[in-house]
Amino acid sequence: MSSRWFSMVVDAHDHRRLARWWAEVLDYRVVHEEMNKTMIADVSFPPDGIDTGRRTVKAEPAGPGILFVATAEGTRPSGGRIHLDLNPGDHDAELERLLDMGARHVQKGNRPSGSMMLADPEGNTFCVMTPIRQAEAPEL
Repeated sequence: MSSRWFSMVVDAHDHRRLARWWAEVLDYRVVHEEMNKTMIADVSFPPDGIDTGRRTVKAEPAGPGILFVATAEGTRPSGGRIHLDLNPGDHDAELERLLDMGARHVQKGNRPSGSMMLADPEGNTFCVMTPIRQAEAPEL
């Protein structure tokens, strides 16, 4: 038996705000929220589910979610404990969109590929890669 990736956990000072920021970046939706945590995921169903006439089929995440957990100021290392690699359709347009949303430059990638290291509004780092088409993606 094997395990499947369910979610990635991110420490956040304001878990609701950061979850919504990442939901907008990734075109995800908030799928669960409590006082000290918020989860987002890629959901292929409408937010209220689909009414089949006999019952409502609720949305199921199409892939792993990201869980943002409340932490107190000063309880995590600079830059956070996570790192996401984003594969954009249009590198330059996505960089512009993310910077307009409040991301900031941290450093340019060391590779000639042009990947860029950015930080979200709470300083968690992530990379915007040069687009990789599905056919080019390396097998894992």
